[in-house]
Amino acid sequence: MKTLIEDFKKNDLLHYSFQYYSVCVIQVCYFISVEYLHNPYYLILFVYGILPVLDIITPTDNKNPSEEDYKVMVKQDRFKIPVYLAIFLCWISYYWSIYKMLNNDHGLFFTAGILLATITLEATNFNMAHELSHKSGFMTKFVGTSSLLKSFNTHFLIEHNSNHHVWVSTPRCTASAKLNQSLFPFILQSMIGGYKHGWELENKRCEEAYGTKYSIYNFMFYSTIGCLLFPLTGYLWLGYRATILQIFIGLTASSFFETINYIEHYGLKRRFISPTGKYEKVNIQHSWNAPYRISNYLLFKLQRHSDHHENALKPYQILSSYEESPYMPQGYAVCFVIAAIPPIWFEVMNPLVEIYRRKEKPSKDLLDKLNAIIYKYVFIVNVFFFVLLLVSEGINRKLLSLDYFGGDMDNFSNVY
Repeated sequence: MKTLIEDFKKNDLLHYSFQYYSVCVIQVCYFISVEYLHNPYYLILFVYGILPVLDIITPTDNKNPSEEDYKVMVKQDRFKIPVYLAIFLCWISYYWSIYKMLNNDHGLFFTAGILLATITLEATNFNMAHELSHKSGFMTKFVGTSSLLKSFNTHFLIEHNSNHHVWVSTPRCTASAKLNQSLFPFILQSMIGGYKHGWELENKRCEEAYGTKYSIYNFMFYSTIGCLLFPLTGYLWLGYRATILQIFIGLTASSFFETINYIEHYGLKRRFISPTGKYEKVNIQHSWNAPYRISNYLLFKLQRHSDHHENALKPYQILSSYEESPYMPQGYAVCFVIAAIPPIWFEVMNPLVEIYRRKEKPSKDLLDKLNAIIYKYVFIVNVFFFVLLLVSEGINRKLLSLDYFGGDMDNFSNVY
């Protein structure tokens, strides 16, 4: 315990795994906020408001594993446990949330809060599935890929590994955002393009291996059928309303995930080498990084994205952060919030894109100016979600006051 405290004071948690249970803790807190506090907006305020603030005020995490650390940590299975546990809890919270939305007497505002919380938590599932999709072994890939049934994205296994990692930061990658491309057109581009690329890659593989793209080994047949049939699980359990919720949650969670794709490579380009007719090899300058501690724990170090693209098979716990890589002014948690407002996103990110394209580093004055814009917007977002929390608390108080409803709780639906 003494060693842990000392390491915590030094911000050196490289060899520990407990911090990566953050997603699991958030899942449990979500259950408590709904079941016992009757207010899902506690989770929403934390994720979209408080978490970005924590990223801003906590020390950054720049510690890289040494060669000796690498040899030891790459073999440690304890880092796998939080990934699998988080996926397991995502399955539980997904069906539990749908049940709560269809069987509650707290009104529409309460249901809307659960819906947003469910979408948010389901979007985090992509991160665990992403980690497992890069590992070998049938069961590992099966656990990760099947968890993406909830977001109708099981083709991610094919598209991400065989297309995105090959063509990242080039015009051929629909999951790489161009300079001045707004978020919402990008989401459509990446969702449609990812599915299309999945078919193209599998058709080509099956034609080469089996002589026909209609082979029973074409993964996209099973991926598509699985995603089409999955909403039936809700229908058989709770009827057509559950199916509608499943479809809405899945598509919206996918759009949230595409927002992370948008952030990861926005405006960065690989140089096209005319004599060879090829793009330069992927390196650590083709992805945005962010050394912000809290979001790195929640995202299983996804923010060390340059190293991930240069060394895709590396487990998350040994990914490194490099000075030469492009760095965002804040972590992914903050950037996720500002990406939804194109004028603010362009104002913050476009100057950085131009600087890194010239292989230069931004000045402290520029970073201070950009962070001033970010802090203002993060404050506004916190106020907005805090107001939603207060409104939800106010509704709860009215629910608890039988006198207000004349002794009939059902009258609540006539008010809200």
